[in-house]
Amino acid sequence: MKPGFGSGIIMGAMIGAAFSIIAEENFRMDRSWRAMRRTGRNIGRCAGRAFMAMRHMI
Repeated sequence: MKPGFGSGIIMGAMIGAAFSIIAEENFRMDRSWRAMRRTGRNIGRCAGRAFMAMRHMI
């Protein structure tokens, strides 16, 4: 098992939580559009990092 495995799981859990938060935020999308876009960018960065970690594991 590689050292990145644990951090990959943690990252996946964080991304899942962020997506569930965004799903709730969709109801108030027009009010928090700027915050949504900022969050989306952060998730994109984290998802890319987690994806690379997953590819290294496989």
